[in-house]
Amino acid sequence: MTSAAKLKAEIQDTGIDYLDHFTFEMLFTCGNKSTLRLAEIDLQLALDVVHDDNCYNTHIGHLLWAQKNQCSQAVKAKIRRILL
Repeated sequence: MTSAAKLKAEIQDTGIDYLDHFTFEMLFTCGNKSTLRLAEIDLQLALDVVHDDNCYNTHIGHLLWAQKNQCSQAVKAKIRRILL
């Protein structure tokens, strides 16, 4: 369901009717676990989930990332220009 400790705790605290409070969606399927892991990492990086206060992610691909807002807005803008 999730590897995010904070989200797991919130689900557990919600209790047995957690499905009334949380939505789980399958975004895509992959042919094998390696492809799935790569697709998940690509999506998490594209959405910048470790720096988004609305996301629970603190790790991507078992790597701990810099704390939220540690990267300046100027650096983030340069990265966006490179990617576009």
